Amino acid sequence: MKKIVLVLAIILVGLQTYCQSSYKITTEIKYDSILSLDGKYFAAKENGFWGVVKANDVVLPFKYEAIDALGDDMITFVKNGKIGFADIKGNVIVPEKYSIDLGYQTENANELNVFRNGSCLVIDKNKLIIIDKNGKSIVGDTVEIVSKYDNTIIFKHSGAYGLMKAQAEVVEQAKYQQIQTVIPGKIYAYIAQRDGKNQYGLIEGNGHLLSYAYYDDIQIYKTAKQTYIKAYLPTGKQALYSIDGKILFQPLYQSIEPTEYDNYYNVTEQTKKGIIGRDYVLYVQPQYDNVKVMPFKEDTFFVCSSGQISYILNNKNQVVSQIEGNVIDIIAKQDNNILYIADSMLNYGVRCSDNTWKIKPEYSEVLCTIKNIIVLKKDKKWGAIDINGTKVIDFDYDKVKEATTHNNVAFYDNKKQSILLTSEGKQIKFSPTKSILVTNAYVDYNFKKTNCRLYTDGREIKSQFERIGSEKDGILAVKLKDGWTFADSKTFNPLTDKRFDYVSFFDQGIALAVKDNNLITIDKNFNTVQTIISGETSYLNSLATVLSFNKQMKKNYFIVTTNNKQGVITINKANN
Repeated sequence: MKKIVLVLAIILVGLQTYCQSSYKITTEIKYDSILSLDGKYFAAKENGFWGVVKANDVVLPFKYEAIDALGDDMITFVKNGKIGFADIKGNVIVPEKYSIDLGYQTENANELNVFRNGSCLVIDKNKLIIIDKNGKSIVGDTVEIVSKYDNTIIFKHSGAYGLMKAQAEVVEQAKYQQIQTVIPGKIYAYIAQRDGKNQYGLIEGNGHLLSYAYYDDIQIYKTAKQTYIKAYLPTGKQALYSIDGKILFQPLYQSIEPTEYDNYYNVTEQTKKGIIGRDYVLYVQPQYDNVKVMPFKEDTFFVCSSGQISYILNNKNQVVSQIEGNVIDIIAKQDNNILYIADSMLNYGVRCSDNTWKIKPEYSEVLCTIKNIIVLKKDKKWGAIDINGTKVIDFDYDKVKEATTHNNVAFYDNKKQSILLTSEGKQIKFSPTKSILVTNAYVDYNFKKTNCRLYTDGREIKSQFERIGSEKDGILAVKLKDGWTFADSKTFNPLTDKRFDYVSFFDQGIALAVKDNNLITIDKNFNTVQTIISGETSYLNSLATVLSFNKQMKKNYFIVTTNNKQGVITINKANN
């Protein structure tokens, strides 16, 4: 078989996890370029022109300048610089006639030239119109289309604004001075006269009124976790809405913002901050410069600061401790005292809620706390103490590394035995090292040019493998001198005499492997189930790596490039 040089300009568009996935090249690797339209239909380029394929069937011939979109089983194409439409059977329904000007400015969120819910927004003679699947305009000449998103259209009639559905069913008559998009397709802001002044209200895309027009402004507010809607009263107070238009807080404060904890919100009044609960309980009066929520076991505390003074408050708005400095973390309860890490004069220690130091502030840096063991730095060296100040790990280490899951910490410096402090507070010693990776289940490290692994349960792989791969289903992928194979994840003994150029981990009975310039799948008897693709080994290794992590992806196809030509690999159930 002739080798295919697999130039891994692999465009990973998504994969779907199935029970015992099988892999198939559903679209032959022969096109100059491929773009997914919906995961089944693909825009493909051949000899400088675009068409549409489904698997290896040509739906639209290769004679278009571009394939723009697919929606509602209608394909948007570009020919002679104009937009036209065809159905997924390849029938041209609307010949090219509409402007391709995608830079046309309407609303912030707009869908031009793609069918949604039975209609499409297009530009005809510098005017926005709505057409149905037969290419006919579905509104009269007296109606001006402002924007369309999914199933919602903003329209203007006789100088007033209203809302209609995608197929021109009016859900809110044209009676507002303006309508603006807030959450596309869901929430809109309307402007109406109130007490002789233009003010904003909120309305759903289906015409359901969410609030009367008594706000001066409506804005989107985004956090790392969610998106909210803020509404501002003329008095300066803010209301907070969810993206579904549900009011979360009435406008009681000048500012209200979510914390990282769902049940608590920051409030501001006259530049001073406090905390309110989702139940409208005011846990912290707005009288501090800064506030933060600090949960501890079954309780919740609040750390507040004014100037140089920090206060710890309980959920009854009572001050339980204060310090001139910063409170870093609450770590324990002991003898009716709360123990917390705080700083004083740029050094850290452990303080009690009775305002005494349990451990003097003599540490220059704090990393974390695990099972009442505090990892700290002193005199430029890392070590650990317990909450009573007793030394747990000597302050002898130049380096520490914490798992991204914050449950394991390794101490190392390539001069003495390394130590893994596990999430259970257990210490496991291992060889000196200068290269280390800490995960939630193990530590990978280098010892005498050998890759080693120490598990948190004490199992250790040392010296017998050149490389250690991923472990799953009780099987470990490993590399020996004569190639990759599999080992028992408890004993680390090889499970087969078979060797491969590369292997992935097993997932529900199937693993990917590379052998003799073939990418294959194998079962737990290490027999070949199928051959996916042939090519140059080093590139197949990369392809296997990407495919093996398909659980993290959301779609069941994969665009791959070989010899500058593209095709599609589809991942299906093994019994399909």
